Amino acid sequence: MLKFFRRIRQNLLKKGNLKGYVLYALGEILLIVIGILIALQISNRNEQNKENATGINYLHRIQADLEKDVNYLEQRTAFSIEEQRLFRIYIHEMYAEQATEKDFIALTSPLSWDAENLILEDKTFIEITSSGQFKFISNENVRGQIMDYYKRYAVINDHMSEMNQTGINLFNNIYKLIIKYFDVVDPLFNKEYMRKKTDWEFINDPSSAEFRDLEACATFYFFKQTVFESYYEELSAKATELISQIETETSK
Repeated sequence: MLKFFRRIRQNLLKKGNLKGYVLYALGEILLIVIGILIALQISNRNEQNKENATGINYLHRIQADLEKDVNYLEQRTAFSIEEQRLFRIYIHEMYAEQATEKDFIALTSPLSWDAENLILEDKTFIEITSSGQFKFISNENVRGQIMDYYKRYAVINDHMSEMNQTGINLFNNIYKLIIKYFDVVDPLFNKEYMRKKTDWEFINDPSSAEFRDLEACATFYFFKQTVFESYYEELSAKATELISQIETETSK
């Protein structure tokens, strides 16, 4: 091909056809420019295809994270509902007479005074936002919903942490009243002289400060679980909706 064009140039020069040579040179330049533009277009298209493929890959990974979140949130919802049931029973039973130490142990042992942290799968989201590749998810609506989901997760996580800390502070005031009556530590206090009726008889006096502190703590833990349940259900609904949006986007 190059020899062909070179031969045309030489023939034009030999014939002294300056006008023809100039037109030919302009045509050759035009062909070069067109070739460059085509090459750039192909290169841009290839780059765009790579970015689209990267975006789709991230969507698949986020979808996998969200599916794990839904399973996790369903488990936490069930746990919160069960904890509410146990604390409801506990608060009601506090007002019944605890005639023996065994009655008090049976009342106290089933409860969990834990602080449950919210841990969702956000590694993929952190990766794409910190690397600047979030833009590769081309659908603005899906991109916005992903951002909203993880922003809401952060807000909820902060509030849950605050409520957990409040619960810890309340429990710190009363744990010494009940800790030795948990099943798990019962073997440590298996001598008669190590436990006395005066250690637990406050439970039969609703007017005592110890009873009121314990009741307030149990009431807060019940309330905390109602809030957590609503948060789990909210995030689960958002995650499920987002999974549907991603499936639609990646199936195009």
